Order: sequence, then structure tokens, then C-alpha cells
Amino acid sequence: MSTVGIRELKARLSAFIRRVRTGDIVYVTDHGRIVAELRAPVGVGTSSSGMRRWEEAVAQGWIVPAARAGDRSWIDTPGPMLPAGTAAALLDAERGE
Repeated sequence: MSTVGIRELKARLSAFIRRVRTGDIVYVTDHGRIVAELRAPVGVGTSSSGMRRWEEAVAQGWIVPAARAGDRSWIDTPGPMLPAGTAAALLDAERGE
């Protein structure tokens, strides 16, 4: 992962594209603020490292893969249940109202 200013990116675009092809992520900055991200598309040049990261995330419990392909049961899973008005009360307290 690296950052580069727009002017330097324009001057050395080919070199940064080569880095992206090898799996590096390049953040483009404008006056010190990140405005873009360059990375290889999924399946291009980084498929093995991307798959490795996915497998690591599953092993560490960050991702729980679907039981079967196309399973979208998580969409209907209810979120945490709070008493009615709780969110509004918390926001009012945060705002000092």
C-alpha cells in the first residue's frame, strides 16, 4: 500500500500501474487528502492473494461463508431489538436536546 500525489502519478503512471498489477494498492492524494484508490480488478493479477485473504478472514471468523451458493438468508435476519424510541432518545441526549 502506498500513496502518491496527482502530479507524481502523472509523471510515473507506468511504474504505478506495474505496482498495482503485482497486488499493491495505491492511494492517490490531492493536497494531502486521499481522492482515489488504484487496485487491480478482482481476478486480475491478485486472485491468489485475494483468495488467500478471503480464506484468512474466514479462518479468523471475520467472514462467515454462505452454507450454499446464492444463499441470501442473512437479508431477512432481524437486527438488534431495542425498545421503541431508544435511538431517538440517544440521539437527543448526544445533541443536548
